[in-house]
Amino acid sequence: MIVKLKREVEKHKGELVLDMFNVVMLVGFSEDSEDYYYEYLQSNGETIKSSCVGDFIPLKDSLPKKQYAYLCDIFYINAIEAHLKFYGEMKNLIKNKIGRDPKAPSWG
Repeated sequence: MIVKLKREVEKHKGELVLDMFNVVMLVGFSEDSEDYYYEYLQSNGETIKSSCVGDFIPLKDSLPKKQYAYLCDIFYINAIEAHLKFYGEMKNLIKNKIGRDPKAPSWG
């Protein structure tokens, strides 16, 4: 059973899926001493775990291509906004700690 779960995760990793009533991106699989978990990325940028007792519904092949692409666009826009908000909060936190704006690393 565990092999089947892992195979299903690998097949749909990086795709948008339905977990109960939530559209999330399947990003991995994990386990602990009590359960097996699907790992999902939410559009707000947070990663969550959901017990494999439930199941996910792959959306990529369930929706017409145009609608799936639109759903992906909206998901990515929301995720980017969440990351930008986090970046702004982190920048302010660092600024308060070091007394100035953090500088980007020099690559050249």
